[in-house]
Amino acid sequence: MGGALVGSLNNILVAHIEGGERSGTIDELIRHAISKLAHLHFVANEEARRRVIQMGERETSVIIIGSADIDVMLSDQLHPWSRQTTISNSI
Repeated sequence: MGGALVGSLNNILVAHIEGGERSGTIDELIRHAISKLAHLHFVANEEARRRVIQMGERETSVIIIGSADIDVMLSDQLHPWSRQTTISNSI
């Protein structure tokens, strides 16, 4: 939020990743505020794209990129220990 505010006040282009998402928690309010401060919007899906446009953002500035979180979770490039469901304690 701070970065978006400083960028906007200093005429620096601000990009927002995963705007338009809904969580039902306080971070949803913050996410929407960042969307209003941003110039470029990289959203996860068509539904999020529609939400950002409904907030008054230009259609040409809203780009669907998919979910970075899901891409990371499904990646074969993860370190082997990150796939373990339990972590052993070596103490």
